[in-house]
Amino acid sequence: GWSYDNIIFLDEVGFDNKDMIRKKGYAIKGQRIIYRGEFTRKERSSLLCFLGVNGIAGVYSTVGTFDRLKFMAYCRDFALMSGKVHQYPGSH
Repeated sequence: GWSYDNIIFLDEVGFDNKDMIRKKGYAIKGQRIIYRGEFTRKERSSLLCFLGVNGIAGVYSTVGTFDRLKFMAYCRDFALMSGKVHQYPGSH
């Protein structure tokens, strides 16, 4: 029969450190703002997360963003290899 354990949600998230740039600083009126510290931009990372009622069921990561081929390959891998996805026993 059907239960909430049958539901899997998929979420894709990406992040980098561009939001870590200081947007405020200090200066004497009329002079340029002084920033402290150095900043180097890191590569973007993306996660593809499969979530069930009991928590995280699977996570895939890539440097950069997911293209269509990577996205489909990871979805296929989760569906076929994780052991958490089963064919519906009834008629389709």
